[in-house]
Amino acid sequence: MTGLIICGHGDFAAGMYSSLKLLNGECEHLVCISFQEGTSFEDLCDTVNKEVERFIDGNVIILTDLPGGSPFKAAAMATFQYDYARAVTGTNFPLLLDLVLSRDYAEDVDQLLDQSIDNAREALMKMSLEQ
Repeated sequence: MTGLIICGHGDFAAGMYSSLKLLNGECEHLVCISFQEGTSFEDLCDTVNKEVERFIDGNVIILTDLPGGSPFKAAAMATFQYDYARAVTGTNFPLLLDLVLSRDYAEDVDQLLDQSIDNAREALMKMSLEQ
């Protein structure tokens, strides 16, 4: 099973997981990392690397909140160090849910990620009232 790490500023990761639990219950092979005020970038990188290493027997996808943010930079650096790690930024809830529901059936982590990103894009909609 592909592991998932949610990593973001403040309580982003915990909030995403809280919503996920409401819809899907507890999830195995999923870790949350919160980049809180006062945490150094070096400490964040150490935490990300430690959690990535838990999934050494498979693959892991690190889901981050903002392009260019410290969580994304730490995740990107981890992908250079661990060939079984992938990083994504701009994570939304539909992406997380799709990955959780699809990862048991995916044979290839990159195909899983590409399909889930496509599905998450399709979930974004502008709602309007037409009269």
